[in-house]
Amino acid sequence: MNESARFYEISEPVYGAIMMMRNYNQSTGEFIGSDHITYVYGKTKSGNIAALGGNQGGSDFGGGTIKLSEYPTTKISAEFGKNYQRFYRFYLPTGYVEKVADLNIINVDDENAEMFGIGILSGKNEGGGL
Repeated sequence: MNESARFYEISEPVYGAIMMMRNYNQSTGEFIGSDHITYVYGKTKSGNIAALGGNQGGSDFGGGTIKLSEYPTTKISAEFGKNYQRFYRFYLPTGYVEKVADLNIINVDDENAEMFGIGILSGKNEGGGL
């Protein structure tokens, strides 16, 4: 690890890790353009990552809100016209003490209702766009 690095990459998600999503060109298989980050909160029954992010929900929330969303790590998570977004990497700040405990299994819709009073069910393309 680089001594001056403020973050380091991890291979498995832990609570509070930064989950980076990147724009993706499906025809070339390459990551392109800008990134989106979200924070690991738990896992879903389907094995996806439940993550807390901003600018979620799009027009249903006047352009976005803070909420939990479900993200796969093995396939495209969003489509915006001809652009796609998919999981890229997990990171932790260098001072973070990594926890080895498994992530809690949650239902993002139940958690959003309880924590934020959000009654709209999660769907695809929840972000504010690319």
